[in-house]
Amino acid sequence: MAKKLNMQLSEEQTAQYLSIMRKKTEGEVNAGCEPSGAMLTILVCPIFGASLDVEGQDIGEIVFDFVE
Repeated sequence: MAKKLNMQLSEEQTAQYLSIMRKKTEGEVNAGCEPSGAMLTILVCPIFGASLDVEGQDIGEIVFDFVE
């Protein structure tokens, strides 16, 4: 059976993500630009788990697993 990749952020990490994106989007809109979206980088290490960078800012370890 095919698997799906699941990434889950804690409530605190979600708040960090929203704060980062709110500031970025506000700056772009105030400059008359269309919002550009987000750059998410997932770093996966089989031994140490996975972490997430949002726009180059590390927001910490995340739950990252395969589900049926």
